[in-house]
Amino acid sequence: MRRSRAAGLTMIEILIGVAVFALIVTVAMVVLQRGQSNFSAGVAVANLRQRAGSALDRIATELRMGGLSTVEIYDGGVLTNTTGNRVDFRRSVGSDGYEPIWGNRVSFRQVGDEVLRLELDSGGSVVSQGRITSDVTELHFERITDVGDAEQVLIRLDLQVPHFAGTRPPYASSVHTTVTFRN
Repeated sequence: MRRSRAAGLTMIEILIGVAVFALIVTVAMVVLQRGQSNFSAGVAVANLRQRAGSALDRIATELRMGGLSTVEIYDGGVLTNTTGNRVDFRRSVGSDGYEPIWGNRVSFRQVGDEVLRLELDSGGSVVSQGRITSDVTELHFERITDVGDAEQVLIRLDLQVPHFAGTRPPYASSVHTTVTFRN
């Protein structure tokens, strides 16, 4: 008489099947997690660049309203009028028909990782203050005088998005714009 083998799986076959299944699930989870991390990083970078672009637009618009004759560029609190990390200017609030009427002095400067807009009275006291953007590693202004019948002020923001849960290094970017003043 022959003994027939009973239908079914041995314990070793079941353990091998479970191990292969666990490996496939682990690989799928790692791929999914990396995809989510990359998506989150992309969204953060896009938001950062959008905020930086809005900040540059605001600074440039207000700088144009002031006119070149009122622009003063400071580096570390020292007036250089060439390059620096702070710009002060007066904004025109109207005209008497012949001359502009100047309002309070406006200042854009970096404080920590933020760019602030300060409005100063004639004595230099802060009248109002507002945050323009954050995640800034450097705010830079540069006066460019070699452009024919015009002068320009280059505004550059260097930015950094913090890393995400240790999965990737910080993302750094730089955005800039130029304000042109015709003579």
